[in-house]
Amino acid sequence: MSTATDTRTDTVTVTAESVRELLAGAMTQAYTREDLPTLNAVKIYAESGRLYAVATDRYRLIEGSVESEGDLSETVIRLSDVKRILEIVKEKSMNKFPVTINRVGDIVSAAVAGNSITVRSWDCSYPPHAHLFPTGETVAIPAVTFNPAFFADYAKIEKLAGSKKSAGVTVSFYGEKKPLGVELHGEKVSWRALLMPMRKS
Repeated sequence: MSTATDTRTDTVTVTAESVRELLAGAMTQAYTREDLPTLNAVKIYAESGRLYAVATDRYRLIEGSVESEGDLSETVIRLSDVKRILEIVKEKSMNKFPVTINRVGDIVSAAVAGNSITVRSWDCSYPPHAHLFPTGETVAIPAVTFNPAFFADYAKIEKLAGSKKSAGVTVSFYGEKKPLGVELHGEKVSWRALLMPMRKS
């Protein structure tokens, strides 16, 4: 896999607590092994006053967004580098500090309160995702089987928000053998997700 070679310059600013909740939440849905490097990553981009993070492991897909300033073209960051970025925003004392994410060519830097980290954006064909979210009517189905471990990860995302009161998880059904639509609302992040049903054995 080669790295990107363009020289575009983008900058986006967002609070440390928002970055932490967004990236850590997206990581729970990413592919965790390195044999599929394109999916062993999180895609981020910023437009229209929102910073987005997208992750998938082929069985589930999640997209989260937070308020931000500035624009950022689609940037794919390996999970190991996402963890490095999270290290510089992990302290809750930094919650309100602005994090500046800057991309010049394939170099991506994140800086907050005098600390910074530099990683590379990967030039890869990250799967398009927006068209996968259903826009049709929900339907009643008699039953659905899903992986309970995957579903439990939504509770981890809510826990990241640090709220004492859960906003709940909304699940929508669009037909048999079709992905379940999932909505979550964190402290800072609005999430939408898809979860593939399991085949009954």
